[in-house]
Amino acid sequence: MSNRKVVNMATTIDNIMEQLKQSEEGEVFRTEHNATKWNNVEYEINGNLVSRNQFKTLKNGKLVKSGDYEIYQDGALFKSGTLKKGTPVEKEVVYFQDGTPKNVIHFNNKGELDGESKTFNQDGSVVSAVEYSKGKDIYKEWLKKNGVNNPESSMHFYDYRAAYEAGENVDSTGHWPSKYKHDNHPNRYIREGDGWYDTKYDKAATDEDVLMQSYARDEHLLEMQRIREWYDKSNMYGN
Repeated sequence: MSNRKVVNMATTIDNIMEQLKQSEEGEVFRTEHNATKWNNVEYEINGNLVSRNQFKTLKNGKLVKSGDYEIYQDGALFKSGTLKKGTPVEKEVVYFQDGTPKNVIHFNNKGELDGESKTFNQDGSVVSAVEYSKGKDIYKEWLKKNGVNNPESSMHFYDYRAAYEAGENVDSTGHWPSKYKHDNHPNRYIREGDGWYDTKYDKAATDEDVLMQSYARDEHLLEMQRIREWYDKSNMYGN
């Protein structure tokens, strides 16, 4: 015998409360629903909610998946969203077991990613955030426009993400604003008369500043070389 029961709650608008009874292993369960909100509600035999939605079944038996929906796991809300003829629109949310959002994704009315999509830790802190427009990652489009490849590479010595968030772009000479350079950027310090100038922090620098930065950059490059050699060796032996 199936361990689920599907109930159409929209047959009578006035029927706000309905009692469901299932006699299997002596279990009896009861639920209350607002018929003006949900058309279909599905339960496990133990009474836990499985799903509910606003979808409608036509006279020909075809199910039209349009409207809000919720999916539950072990009685807890797992996923919610809105469909338009089976296509996700507006917003989709995936939840942790305690009900806090894990992923929040926004769509336009065509089902394209549109707006900000976020992934969260269970404490509510943001793991990642991506801004979309008509299905395209705006940051990636900005990188392409400015001719940047592999922006996360530490060999760039530049924070492209910070430049993007500040609304910056590369200039006509191919130069980026200096304030987003990493501390070990090879062109952070330039000669100015008999001394040095720190282009990142817009101030004078000393010989010691330049020497220390050169040492730190060399250490960084050596570490990157060791990592590449380890990676190449691991791939060689299939590890």
